[in-house]
Amino acid sequence: GGEGGGGGGRRRRRGGQEVCSDTDYTRLLSRDVMMYLADFVDAQSLCSMVCVNREWRLVFSSDIVWRRHFVRRFGAPKRRPPTPHHRSQRLIDLDFRSSIRQQLLSTDNHTADNNNNSSNGNDSNSAERRWQRQYEERHGIDRQWRVGKPHVMTMKAHTGTVTCLSFDEQNRLITGSDDGSLIMWELNVSADDSATAVAKATAAAKSAAAAASATASSGALVHQHHKLTKNTHRVASFHGHHGPVWCLDWHDDMLVSGSYDKTIKVWNVPSGQNLQTLRGHASWVSSVQLCSPQHIISGSWDATLRVWRRTNRQADFACAQTLVGAVGNAVYCHKVGAQSQRVYAGCRYQNVDLWDVEAAKVVEKFVGHSKQVYCLHVDEQRRLAVSGSGDHTTRVWDTRTARCEHVIAGTAPVMALQVDADGRKLALGGYDKAIRVFDMRKLSDEPCRTFSDHSAAIFCLQFDHEKIVSGAANESVLVHNFCYYH
Repeated sequence: GGEGGGGGGRRRRRGGQEVCSDTDYTRLLSRDVMMYLADFVDAQSLCSMVCVNREWRLVFSSDIVWRRHFVRRFGAPKRRPPTPHHRSQRLIDLDFRSSIRQQLLSTDNHTADNNNNSSNGNDSNSAERRWQRQYEERHGIDRQWRVGKPHVMTMKAHTGTVTCLSFDEQNRLITGSDDGSLIMWELNVSADDSATAVAKATAAAKSAAAAASATASSGALVHQHHKLTKNTHRVASFHGHHGPVWCLDWHDDMLVSGSYDKTIKVWNVPSGQNLQTLRGHASWVSSVQLCSPQHIISGSWDATLRVWRRTNRQADFACAQTLVGAVGNAVYCHKVGAQSQRVYAGCRYQNVDLWDVEAAKVVEKFVGHSKQVYCLHVDEQRRLAVSGSGDHTTRVWDTRTARCEHVIAGTAPVMALQVDADGRKLALGGYDKAIRVFDMRKLSDEPCRTFSDHSAAIFCLQFDHEKIVSGAANESVLVHNFCYYH
């Protein structure tokens, strides 16, 4: 190609015709149309596009564009994006962030003079691309899930097996144990604490690696985790049950727990006060779910499900209905459907029974397991149910047809499981002492990741995009943290 006259622009030949290569036809488009076109490119391409010229930078680095990309890939965030002056310790994909920052820096230098005289440029600088930074962080966390090594924290306070746990969006964790107690923890970690934790973890890991290389055999696998109690806070304890606590559920300021003593207790979380004790089951309470502040459903080894209701927040709960199953068919776990009129129960007799609460009868059975069903997840919006059993398998079901869609084989009874809110990850825990993570979009018997930091059977777990929290028979709770900030 060659350069020609005309407007003094750079020209090259294509098909015998001279074409001006510096013509930007996107200048004919409105910003709304350009933002719409940005939805059809990936994030890495978007980072390159901000370097083309000043107009592209203003459009493709805007919060609106990056928010769309974030929601499309990760779903709606539960936390607000970081403010321009919020800089906590983070573990992200450094290559990805470095590429973005270098590209934006070069563009900033190129357009600095123009931005000083332009209100649009000042708006772009003041926004500091908050959603872009949010995207970078989640991209880095996802990379840690795939190939990184999580930071592992151990918490010990119970004197028995940790049988149940649950944390909320504010990182408040409640654990229950067969020592009869419940403990509330605060999992928030400040930036300073995170930096200290990372330094300690790195030093300990290097020490462990050196020791392993000197003493371990060639086939040995060393698992290193760290007890960092300074990064957690024990907020409160709940005492009142006269036997092991098997299950709990909570929301806002209300906590319910079920026990070997055949009772369900209702607690006020801020005060730790036992508001009410519900009696009626003839055997220990194995599962409980707080459907609303006026509605509780419990399951028991007496082969029944009980529905508890109250008219308002000041009234006491009373048993409104009892669903009676087959004699001896103990309920090990249950999940309530989207409308609270359908209850899925994992039972001793190897099935998952679907109850119609209004009709008070089993309307469907999910048949396939050869031993007890110990844990269950249900998402009726995705037509998905997942069950774990003592037969070492995990089964994925279609809730509309009760047909088994996939079987994941294991080597030990599965005692705990969860599918994330996006329906992408499945985590399993059990007597094999390992947490196995699977991709729900391409299920197989081989997990994407396996975390073998526990030294005893795992009886409960919960995870979100940042962490996995799990409780085991050795009185400990482990937090696998995929980012060094909270």
